[in-house]
Amino acid sequence: MTGSELASDAKYTIRNLREMEFLTQRELGDMLGATQQQISDWETEVYTPSMRYRKQIARIFRKKVPSAFIRWPKE
Repeated sequence: MTGSELASDAKYTIRNLREMEFLTQRELGDMLGATQQQISDWETEVYTPSMRYRKQIARIFRKKVPSAFIRWPKE
């Protein structure tokens, strides 16, 4: 993935991706085996999901892992 591709994907956050698919936090949590509170915490950047969850989220939303999480704070 090139730098310009990453920049164009910078608009994607977990909330944007979830809302584009018309999913609630609870529905996404059920798909991931996570709680609604975990999804909320990720969306508000209280916590960052583990790599396991990142990979699952990327698969659900058909994104590469780095582009799906480019705007998230460093761990």
